[in-house]
Amino acid sequence: MSQPDNLKTLKYAFIVKDFKTYTNAEEAWYAFSGKKKESVLFVIVPKRDHETFNTLKQLVDPDKWKKIVWFRSLSNYPVKSALKGKLINSKTLIWLYESREHLYSLMDRLALDKLGKKYGPLQTVFSGHRNTQEHLAASLKPNELYIMDSGANIQKRIKSSGHIDVRKYGRRTPVKYFINKIISFKLFDRERTKLFTVYADSVETRHDVVKNEYAYREMLVKSMESGDDILYISSPIYAKKERGVSLEGYAQFVNDIFKHLKLDPKKVIYIPHPVHEDDDSVKKIVEILGCRADSRRIPIETKITIHDKLPRMCITPYSSALVNLSKFAANKIKLIYAWHGEFDCFEHLSDWKNSSLKNNPHVEIVPIMDTPSMFNVGEGDCEKPRFKHFKDLNRH
Repeated sequence: MSQPDNLKTLKYAFIVKDFKTYTNAEEAWYAFSGKKKESVLFVIVPKRDHETFNTLKQLVDPDKWKKIVWFRSLSNYPVKSALKGKLINSKTLIWLYESREHLYSLMDRLALDKLGKKYGPLQTVFSGHRNTQEHLAASLKPNELYIMDSGANIQKRIKSSGHIDVRKYGRRTPVKYFINKIISFKLFDRERTKLFTVYADSVETRHDVVKNEYAYREMLVKSMESGDDILYISSPIYAKKERGVSLEGYAQFVNDIFKHLKLDPKKVIYIPHPVHEDDDSVKKIVEILGCRADSRRIPIETKITIHDKLPRMCITPYSSALVNLSKFAANKIKLIYAWHGEFDCFEHLSDWKNSSLKNNPHVEIVPIMDTPSMFNVGEGDCEKPRFKHFKDLNRH
C-alpha cells in the first residue's frame, strides 16, 4: 500500500497549462521560494492534447517540486474547424455541444475541488489564467494568488474595473444563468489577486504587481557561451484572413530582413509561432528563404537555455519573447526588432514598440527599408495609428 504524501511542508503551489506558463512558474519558484520541499506543481492539460502533455513531461524539472500533479481536463479542448462549420448551421448540434461542455466542466470542477481539499490551504498560489487553473487556485484557499501573464496581451485582459478578466460573456437566458451558477468555475477574490508579469512597468491595473525579472534564466545564461546560430522568431501576420497578407508576401519581408542585416540564411533558424503556423506553411516559408526551421512548442526563453550554446542574435517583427530576452540575456545575445513602416498603422503594434522597445537599451529597432507594402496602406499615412487591430483593416 502506498504511503500518503507528507504535505505539511508545502507553502507554494504553481498551476500551469502549457510551456509558457511553466517557464513563468520556474521564474516565480526561483523568486519566491527556490525550495523543493515547499513547492507543489499542478499541470492541467486537456485530455486530448497529447502533444502538449508529452512535451511537458520532458520539460518539467522534478528537482524543483516536492510533488508534481498531472491533471488531464475534459474541458478546454478547442473545437476543430470542421466541427465549427457544422455548429454554425445546426441548433441541435450547438445544444448538444454546449451540453457536453457543461458536463465536462462540472466533472473537472468536482475533481479539482478534491485536489484543493487535499493540498490546501496554502500560503501562495501562482496560476495561469485559464478557468480550470483559476478554479484550482481558488480551491486551494491561498492567502494570496498571483496570476502569471503569458505575453504582451495581458493589458487587453484588464477590464474597465482595473482587474484582469478572461471570461467571455454571451447572451444570458434564465436557463443559461442558472446552469452557470451551478457549474461555473470559481475565481479567487480579485481584490486580493496579484500579477506576476514582465510588463510590471507598463500594465495599468488595480492589482498589486510584482515584476518577473527572469532571474532564474539570467543565472542560467551567465555561464553559457554564444554560438553562431541566429534565431528568427516568427510572428505570422499572414496567418489570419483579416490581415490581408499572403504567405509569400510575409516570406518576402523576412527575406528583406535577411538581406538588410546581411545574414547568411543557412545560419538562420526559423522559429514558428506555436499557434498560428502549421507545418505546411513553415515548410513553404523555409523553402523560399533557404534557412532551417525548429519547433516552438518550447518557449524561446527556455529553448535557448537547454542548448549547449546561446544564439548570437535573435530577430523578430513582433514577439513578446524579445522583451523577455532583454531582461536576462541582453549581454549575451544581440536582440533586433525588425520594423516595417506599416506596423505603425496599427495601434497594438505601435503601442508595443513605444512602451516596451523604444526606450529599451537592450533592443535595437532596425527599420527594414525598400520592402514592399504588406497591408496596401499608403506611404506616410501612418504618422498616427489608423487601426486598433489587424481586423479593422478591412473595414476601411
